[in-house]
Amino acid sequence: MLGHGADGQKLRLALESAREDLVAAVHAWRAQGRSDDELALIVDGSKPGKPRVSTMLRRELELTIDAFEPTIAIEFSRNVPGQAPAVVDLHDLVRRVVWIDLTPPYTW
Repeated sequence: MLGHGADGQKLRLALESAREDLVAAVHAWRAQGRSDDELALIVDGSKPGKPRVSTMLRRELELTIDAFEPTIAIEFSRNVPGQAPAVVDLHDLVRRVVWIDLTPPYTW
């Protein structure tokens, strides 16, 4: 859930601007024969402009979540069937985890 208000709006706009890249990343992941259950997406909007999208194994990404970010670790561990976690990092917001539905239209 993205929430309401200015922060939710910023997250939605960032994800919408990267929608094509998110879909392409999911397709590329699957084309490599990898499981959706292993997929984690990274949306890096820490610099101005369109956010960059990349993929990583969930278990590897979990190792990068520092102990001082317990809410991220809790949200990341939810493991929602049919969805993949996207760690969204925007330059003017606290890092968040957003779960993205892996079936078209790839909603969050």
